[in-house]
Amino acid sequence: MIRSLACSTAALALAVGCTQTTVPQRVEFYRLFSTYPSAWVKKPIVDPRGVVWFVVNAPNSTNDTIGRMSPDGAVSIEPLRFDFKEVINGLARSPDGSIWFTVASIDGSKENRVERLSPSGAIKIFPLPRWPGGIAAAPDGSIWFTQVPDRIARITSAGKFMAYEMPRAWSVAGRARGRIAPTGIALGPDGNMWATLSSINAIVRIESSGRMTKFDLPRLKSGPGAIAAGPDGNLWFTEGIANRIGRITPGGKITEFASPKLVDTPHDIAGGRENDLWFCEIGFVGRITAAGVISVHGGPGGTCGGIATDAAGNVWLTQTLGQPYSFSGPELGAIATFMPSDWISQVERH
Repeated sequence: MIRSLACSTAALALAVGCTQTTVPQRVEFYRLFSTYPSAWVKKPIVDPRGVVWFVVNAPNSTNDTIGRMSPDGAVSIEPLRFDFKEVINGLARSPDGSIWFTVASIDGSKENRVERLSPSGAIKIFPLPRWPGGIAAAPDGSIWFTQVPDRIARITSAGKFMAYEMPRAWSVAGRARGRIAPTGIALGPDGNMWATLSSINAIVRIESSGRMTKFDLPRLKSGPGAIAAGPDGNLWFTEGIANRIGRITPGGKITEFASPKLVDTPHDIAGGRENDLWFCEIGFVGRITAAGVISVHGGPGGTCGGIATDAAGNVWLTQTLGQPYSFSGPELGAIATFMPSDWISQVERH
C-alpha cells in the first residue's frame, strides 16, 4: 500500500505550494512549485527520516539550488546562492546527516567545489581545481567524488582533501584523447568505491588506500553513467550509448543486459528491496531483476530527472522537461512515488 503524504503550503523562496494529485495505478504525484511549474527537478536522494532531497532549477532563473520535501509533503528550498554559470552534479548524505553536493563551473569562470550542508544549516565550502561530478558517502564519513578529466577524490571526515589520478595509459588505450571522464560513483557491497569511466567505457574499483583497478566493458561505445549497489551484492550501472544495463561483481565479472523494452538512454539507477533495481530513461521508468529481466513502463514526452528508493521500499522519481510517465500528471517540477508491488502488478497485467 502506498504511503499517504499530505501536501502543505511552503513559504520559502521558490516553494509556494505542493499539490498532491490522485492518479491511476496507485502512484502519488507531488507538484512542488506553483510559482515555477516548469522547474526542473533532478538527482533525488532520500534520508532515513523519509525526507526527499533534490536539485531544482527554475528556467526563469537558470540557477540550480537544493530543495527538500518532508514526509508530510511540505516543500522548502535551502537558502543557497548559485550563479547561473554553475551546475549541481550530485547529492550525497553522510552518516552524520550532512548533505554534500558537487558544484561545477560551466565555463570555468566560477569556482569548482564541494559543499557541505550540515544538519544545523551551516555551509562549508571545499574549493576544487577540477570539474566535480558524481558524489557518494563512505561509512567512515568520508565523501568520494569524481573529477573530470581523470581523477577520483575524497574529503575525509576531518576535512582533508585527497585526489587519486588515473594512469594516462588508460585514456590512450580507451582512445579518449586524454579524457577518462569518471562520472558516477557509488559505495559497493565490498566496502570499496566504484565509478564509471564514460569516455573509456570501463568501470573502476578504488580502495580506501587509493589503489585502483580498471575493468573494461565488452564494447567500445557503451557510455557508462550512473552506478548503484544492488541488493544481490553486485554493482549495477547504466549504459546510455549502448542502451543497456550492466552488472559487475566485486570480482570484476561484467554482464550486460539488453532488451527491446530499453528504448531511450538509461541514465540513473537505484537499488530496490525486491531483489531488483529501478532506472530512468528519457520518458520511461524501468525495473531490472537480479536475474536480468527488464520491464519498462511509461510513454515518450519528457525526462525522468532521477530515481531513488527509501527504507520503506518506495520508489521516488523526479520529473523534468515534460510528462515522462503515463502514470503521472502533466505538470513539471514534480516528484512521484509508488510502491514496487503496485507497479509490478500493473506491468504483469500487460
